[in-house]
Amino acid sequence: MALSLDPEIAQALVPMAGAMADATPPAVGDIAARRAMWEPIIGAAGTAQPIPDDVKTSEHHTTADDGARITLRWYTKDGAAPGPAVLFFHGGGYIFGHIDLFEGPVSRYVSASGVPMLSVEYRRAPEHPFPAPLEDAYSALRWLHAHAAELGVDRDRIGVMGDSAGGGMAAGLTILARERGGPKIARQILIMPMLDDRTTTPDSHIAPYLLWSYDDSLTAWPALLGEAAGGPGVPATAAPARLEDATGLHRGRPARRLPRRRRRLRHQTQPRRRAGRIPPAPRCPTRVRLHRLHLRRRPPRHHRPHPRPQIHLSRHRARSPHATGGVCRRSTQVARPPRCPPRRSLSDTGTNTLKHRAAGPESLRAACALTAGRLPDSMRAARHLILT
Repeated sequence: MALSLDPEIAQALVPMAGAMADATPPAVGDIAARRAMWEPIIGAAGTAQPIPDDVKTSEHHTTADDGARITLRWYTKDGAAPGPAVLFFHGGGYIFGHIDLFEGPVSRYVSASGVPMLSVEYRRAPEHPFPAPLEDAYSALRWLHAHAAELGVDRDRIGVMGDSAGGGMAAGLTILARERGGPKIARQILIMPMLDDRTTTPDSHIAPYLLWSYDDSLTAWPALLGEAAGGPGVPATAAPARLEDATGLHRGRPARRLPRRRRRLRHQTQPRRRAGRIPPAPRCPTRVRLHRLHLRRRPPRHHRPHPRPQIHLSRHRARSPHATGGVCRRSTQVARPPRCPPRRSLSDTGTNTLKHRAAGPESLRAACALTAGRLPDSMRAARHLILT
């Protein structure tokens, strides 16, 4: 499988690729060299675009369970209405990066969306291995939930977001919040998340295009997890790719329930059959097809006898002249059904509704739309519920 880089993306990555071409890749396990190389690159990328003027920031702090002081930066857009909020975690492979380097991206997210964000300065590995960074994230979530009223935030609409290690942090926090019974998270926005500590075997197809290499992963995961990295005992809160059951991770959108009257219409596409009545039994093939599609239409003109016979069938018989014979009201003679004429193509009869039947669902919808004006209100409502 041959892969290639999109020309537009390649052109956008030229400055970064040129800067990295002259740099010597750090050795596996060299965290200081990676911090020295990556943090200037992230900072330059964050300020490459202008920082919006309509976003204001404020500093806050909270305390983790072990007493560590955590810095939180609150971003809001001028004039934004109260509502949802996002807890943001920056990237950096769990071993580098801080909130100042992501000032530009977070400000642009807030300006473009109008949704305020709380950026978290969580502690980094290897000085603070797992679960310290995740506990910092959980403390920030509880702080935002506790101060939601004064910040104008709906507690039921708090989401988590992050890129790279921040994406893995957001996913792990969602799992941890479920295990501890809250606070409930509404949504996850994971950007190129760092989820799996077991992806250590290089793939020759994608290796030439990687900015974050396999050597970087072989350095970052052991820094976070220690000797447990890649082994069977790593919890899903540390490597979310190990999660087996994702039930109840975040607030899902409730299922759409139809009003009672509209729900009943779904089951009334055919007339009700009363006790003691005989259902219609059309014999003409075209009439049968119309009956199967629940389109209550009269048979084509060439299927009706001409002139119309002066015979009145009993009320339990179908209106179609091709129904089975019934007892005439005026006499005891049995009215025999007229002989069905030879089958003709639908294009010959002028009935174009059914010729779309074999062409697929879209054609069927278009065909049903042609008959919408001729159907009763209840049938039109049922057709709309079924086909939309």
